[in-house]
Amino acid sequence: MLGERSVIDRGGLGFTDLARTGVDIAREHGFEDGVVALDAALRMGAGEVQLQESLEAMSSWAHVGDVRAAVEFADAGAHNPGESLMRVMLGELGLGKVETQYLVTDGYRTAYADARIGRHLFEFDGRVKYVERDLGGVADRPPGEIVWEEKRREDWLRRTQGGHGVSRVIWSELFGAERRRTQRRIVQEVQETVRRFGPAEG
Repeated sequence: MLGERSVIDRGGLGFTDLARTGVDIAREHGFEDGVVALDAALRMGAGEVQLQESLEAMSSWAHVGDVRAAVEFADAGAHNPGESLMRVMLGELGLGKVETQYLVTDGYRTAYADARIGRHLFEFDGRVKYVERDLGGVADRPPGEIVWEEKRREDWLRRTQGGHGVSRVIWSELFGAERRRTQRRIVQEVQETVRRFGPAEG
């Protein structure tokens, strides 16, 4: 049953609001899809109280465990579905709290890493940012310039604030056998960061 606050009117048509839509996706499609939907709902303006109210409305429904887990894990700091899925993959590893949009600064320059665990940073790379606009991407300059800029940014991230490890993840590494290989790689990279810098941010 839909409560009045879960329905919004657009031109005489009723739609479920962001929070209710997100929890419905989690219930129908499971934890991972739910996290993607709920991250987006938070990013687009839904409040955590709204998510909890929508969850409570289906407290005795089937699959509500997936919804509850997705609501608890949801984070507005994931800027796109790739970052949401990367965070789910990182969470499965049990390496520590996954923080989104982590600020790195040297007092002059600042940047945000997509995610971090301790002193290890994670960046999600979609191919679209390296493809020029007339070819269907979002690049506003030659791809070579973007790659060079990304390299310099990563070098800066690695040496700033006492040093960080950095892992990059692409779309294909989020699924299937490649996902498992990527998780093994990330565990090794995080362990190397802990060996070099310790487990916590200084």
